[in-house]
Amino acid sequence: MGAAEHKAYFTNHWFITDQGQYVEPINYIFTGDQAQGRADVAGGVISSGEYANAIYMRSGGYFTDYTSFTNPFTKPSPAIKPQLDLIALNAMGTDDPSVDIKYPLENDIPKNRPSIRKTKC
Repeated sequence: MGAAEHKAYFTNHWFITDQGQYVEPINYIFTGDQAQGRADVAGGVISSGEYANAIYMRSGGYFTDYTSFTNPFTKPSPAIKPQLDLIALNAMGTDDPSVDIKYPLENDIPKNRPSIRKTKC
């Protein structure tokens, strides 16, 4: 597995505040586990091409152009707020869209709600 390179690209990140305001994060910090068992890890902003302005993370493959942990970086903001139909999106998560709207924050979600799966990334 160590010889295989893994890449992930992240685009169009947005958060919605409690007041309903859309906020796009543009400042990031590259972090990793404290064991620091591998040196071939990297992250940052892609400057051009198909994934221009995307955040990326990369690991494995024994490359040498690694990124230091706690390295900060900033991505340009397209400043185009996404157009979302929150009622339709929430309806996909449960049979009762009002449940998702009522509990928009993960900490507020009832413990017995079966449609929520908490995972660690």
